[in-house]
Amino acid sequence: MEFCFKKGPSIHATRLKIKEYLIEGESIKILPKSHCLDVKVKPTRQIFISKIIKSHFRSDIEVNTIPIFNSEFCKFKLKEETTIEDKVSESISELISMNGDEFDLDLSGTQLSMICHKKAGSYSLDLISKNTRKDLLNIKLETGKWFDLSTISSLEGKKFSLMVIE
Repeated sequence: MEFCFKKGPSIHATRLKIKEYLIEGESIKILPKSHCLDVKVKPTRQIFISKIIKSHFRSDIEVNTIPIFNSEFCKFKLKEETTIEDKVSESISELISMNGDEFDLDLSGTQLSMICHKKAGSYSLDLISKNTRKDLLNIKLETGKWFDLSTISSLEGKKFSLMVIE
């Protein structure tokens, strides 16, 4: 993500302040010959980091450099149902991925890489086995409808489903 700032604040001080929120594997650098920062973060943290930057530096950000996320992201809910002695417990997580970028998912030991493709309100998802690096399948997803992932990860007592929410 690129953020450009008005000439007022020190770009080095701004960089140091933003760097406090980054985790391992993420980076921030000053772009040469500009008053801009290139912020590289994990896809699941892009909205969070963008909000941090906007809250701390709203009046200093050049308006045309604020990223617009709705068209760039695929947002999912992942449901995990666990059955133990006829009792079902359910947990739901939200996942966010950049459109076209690969992201990893662990379904209780089944390691997958996924790539979401979002075009004009329709979604498809490429599923790739991390162990074999072979394509497993390409699925079409409908917003608001759960897709059963049990064919990919069949652990006794566990069931996974995925739904596009945006």
